[in-house]
Amino acid sequence: MRASIYLSKYDSLGLKKLGFESFKKTFNVIGYAMGRSLRR
Repeated sequence: MRASIYLSKYDSLGLKKLGFESFKKTFNVIGYAMGRSLRR
């Protein structure tokens, strides 16, 4: 949920500038990173 709120600030061009190919990939990467940081 937090990842989708964060990503709602960006359009597809913004995501490409961040180095991601698609919204789905971006969501997966950021969601995974957030999940790992919560487990520490």
